[in-house]
Amino acid sequence: MSRALVLTALVVSLASCGDDPSQLGRTTRSGSSGKTSGDGTSVSPDDDGSSGTGTGTGTDGEAQSDSTTNRAHGAFGKCGEFAQNECPGWAGPATTMIPGCLKAMYGEGPGGGHYEAMVSTKYTKVSCGFGTAAGGAVWSVQNFR
Repeated sequence: MSRALVLTALVVSLASCGDDPSQLGRTTRSGSSGKTSGDGTSVSPDDDGSSGTGTGTGTDGEAQSDSTTNRAHGAFGKCGEFAQNECPGWAGPATTMIPGCLKAMYGEGPGGGHYEAMVSTKYTKVSCGFGTAAGGAVWSVQNFR
């Protein structure tokens, strides 16, 4: 499979994921009103213990925790994930920083861990979350299961 095709598939996957670890790869954000599942069913913003503001226990919560402690992968494992990629302290907003971060991790190629998580067939679900540090830098966590 070509690198461009794999990267495109991952970007599409991450663009459609939410922060509920039990719904890895299934949920999407629907603005400030909460989330909807892939089939359009409403999902409460509190289903994963998170208000959607990065203060809960979901993937958003992991990203917010890491942005607060300034420690990448500091909350790794709290959502039951098996692998995690993180974009620590990137200039925001999230919509403009995530493509560059994902491209950089994929560009590492084999041996760095990020690339392996992105292309592995053993992970079938992905959840992404975002947190913002006090200075405005965006932290993004991608959990794989």
